[in-house]
Formats: sequence, structure tokens, C-alpha cells
Amino acid sequence: KADIILVQEPWIILEELGTARPILHPSFTPILPITKEGQRPRTCIYTRRNLEIEASPDPLDDPDIQSLYLRDSQGNKIQVLNVYNERDKNGNWTAERSLYSLSLSRDAILAGDFNIRHP
Repeated sequence: KADIILVQEPWIILEELGTARPILHPSFTPILPITKEGQRPRTCIYTRRNLEIEASPDPLDDPDIQSLYLRDSQGNKIQVLNVYNERDKNGNWTAERSLYSLSLSRDAILAGDFNIRHP
């Protein structure tokens, strides 16, 4: 049974007024990164509805990375990072422009699409 699902390049449904949302599931709450108008989020975290989560204290200004905190069964805080490693218009990868500058907690899960080559 999964409590958290990290997705890169999620299927996005465009709604009225240019807003977007991911596919919904009755057992999970989808969380998208904050995006600017015209940006497509390329990560999505689904958390089980009863899971205790906290937003990252350092808001990220990148649609290709997300950070949040959850608590394990002993109450320990775990940082979860979801990364889609893509180049921006300046040629910088997500890892270079956002991930390397983040402070990771001692207990952290880092997941993502780190392929930097296509066949």
C-alpha cells in the first residue's frame, strides 16, 4: 500500500482560465508545484489523504522541483524532494539551478527523472 507517489511529467488537465490540475484519485491528494502563468508543472506528489504533510519552509520558484515534509510512524520529520531534471532556456539543468542550493535534512528522500540523455 503506497502512502506517497512521486510523478515526473504528470498528465495535466487544462481547465478554464488557463489553470491546470493533475488526474485525481479518491485516496490521494495531488500536490503541484507553484508555477507562473504559462508554465507547465513537471512534477506532482500524490499523498494518501490521511498522511500528515508540511509544506517546505523554503518555497521553490521552479516548476521542475518540489519539496515537502512528512512524518514517519515515530513522528520523525522526513524531507521528500521530487525532481524533473530538465534544461531551462539558459541551458541549466534543474539540479544545477535549484537542487544544489537546497538544504537537505538529515532524513531525506530524493527521487526524480534524472535522465540527461535521450537516445
